[in-house]
Amino acid sequence: MGRLQTIDALRGVAALFVLLGHAATFFDLQHIPRFWLAVDLFFLISGYVLAAVYEPRFREGLTAAAFMKARFLRLYPLYLVGLSLGMVSAIAALAVKRGDLTSGEFVIAALTGLLMLPSPTWTADDSLFPLNFPAWSLFFELIANLALALLWQRLTTSVLLLIILVSAGAMLAYGDPGAGEAWSSIVGGFPRVGFSFFMGVLLQRHRPQKHGPGWLPWLAATGLAAILWLRNLPGGTLADFATVFLVFPAILWLVAEREPKLGRIAQTLGAMSYPLYVIHAPLISIITRGIVFFGGKPEPMAPWLGLATVLSLCGFALLLDRLYDRRMRAEIQRRLE
Repeated sequence: MGRLQTIDALRGVAALFVLLGHAATFFDLQHIPRFWLAVDLFFLISGYVLAAVYEPRFREGLTAAAFMKARFLRLYPLYLVGLSLGMVSAIAALAVKRGDLTSGEFVIAALTGLLMLPSPTWTADDSLFPLNFPAWSLFFELIANLALALLWQRLTTSVLLLIILVSAGAMLAYGDPGAGEAWSSIVGGFPRVGFSFFMGVLLQRHRPQKHGPGWLPWLAATGLAAILWLRNLPGGTLADFATVFLVFPAILWLVAEREPKLGRIAQTLGAMSYPLYVIHAPLISIITRGIVFFGGKPEPMAPWLGLATVLSLCGFALLLDRLYDRRMRAEIQRRLE
C-alpha cells in the first residue's frame, strides 16, 4: 500500500484545528466551535489505514503481540516527548505552588503516564491524562487496535455493521459526542472510538478505485476546515452526531484513494500531524503558565501570541518528526531485531 497523501492532508488539517481549539485564548477567541470532532476523524482514518496495512499481514501470520509492539513503537517515542513536556509544566506549577496537582498526584500521573494508562488521581479537571490530556485518545486508540488484532478474522461485514450500529446507538444514548477524555465521561469514549475506528475498517474493505492527482482532496480538506469551524449549526448536538456518523465517513470514502495535487504539501501536513497533536497541549500550558505566573494575560497579546505559537509548534513538530521520531523508531527497531 502506497502512502495516502490525501489522508495526510486531512490529518494535518484536523491536527491544526485541535491546536487552534486549545490555543483559542491566544487569538482572543472564546472558542473554536467544533474542533474536538477532529478526534473522531483521527479514529476513522486510523481504522482505514491500519486495516489496509495490517490485515494482509495478519493473513500472513502476524501475531497480535507483534502488531501491538509495532503500534507502541509508532506511538510511544513522540508520546514520551509530550508527557515529558507535561511533566515540566506541572513541576514548574508545583514549584510556585500554583499547580492543579499535588506532589503525590503528580507522581502517580507520571508513573501511569509512562505506561500510557489513565491516572487515578481524579484532579480538578477530571482528566484521564492530567499531564497531557489529549493522550486520552491514544489510550482508546490502542484499545481499538488490540480489538482489531484479536478479532480481525471474525470482523465480517455483518459484524462490522453490528459494531458500528451498536456504537452509534450507545453514543446517542449517552448523549455527549465529545465524551471520553475525562473520568466523568470515560464510558462514552468506548462507543465513540468503536464507531469511527471500525467504520474506517469497513470503508477500507469497500474502498473505491485509486484516482490520479486532482484538486478534489484539497476541496475536501477545505470542507473539513469549514465543518470544524462552523458555529450554531441547526440541531446542535444532533449536527455533531451527523458529522461523525455521515459526513466524515463520506469525506474519507470519497477522497482517501485520490491523489492530491501538491502532494508534498499533503505529506508535510501528515508528517506534522501526530507530533503536533501530542506536544501542543503541554507547550500551550507552559506558555500560558509562564505568562500568568509573571502577572500577565494571554488575551492582550492576541493575535500575535497565537500566530507565533502556531508557527513555532508546527515547526517544532516537523523537526521532531524528521530529527527525532524517525531516527528513534529506527534505532529501537534495530535493537529489537
